[in-house]
Amino acid sequence: MSASLGPKLSFVRFTDDKLDYSDLSSLLSPFQIEKFSFLFKFFDANGNGHIDADSMDGMAEKLRSVSGWSEEDPQFLSLKDNNRVFFECLLDQVKKEKDTEGLEHRSWEEALAPSKMSVTQVSRTAWLHMWARLCKGAAGIDDFPIWVQLLPRAR
Repeated sequence: MSASLGPKLSFVRFTDDKLDYSDLSSLLSPFQIEKFSFLFKFFDANGNGHIDADSMDGMAEKLRSVSGWSEEDPQFLSLKDNNRVFFECLLDQVKKEKDTEGLEHRSWEEALAPSKMSVTQVSRTAWLHMWARLCKGAAGIDDFPIWVQLLPRAR
């Protein structure tokens, strides 16, 4: 009879087994996919599977509650303002990604025409593709757009 002396570890996974990540396997490592999926769940505060304005408000409210800030506290107002800017930049990135889909099949007129696309939420798949594009060729935080550099850093 043999006994195992090693600890029995179980890890919580944040990826969704229903989603196909094969198109990301050449762009992000499994660890990065897991890490960005965890971050997605953090921002998806209401748990509806999308990051939208309500998610950002819910996340800010959770942070306000944990921090003990009032709704008028300057730190809370700053957090809400930063979240709003972050969300706008996030939507712009997803819109850019969607706007280039099928570009090779468009005529010049279609490709150069103003886009009337409206993006109001970000799915996990769009989130992961955005990070894959941002991480490509990045050697450090200085290679990311300024809106990523301004995210709070763990100290």
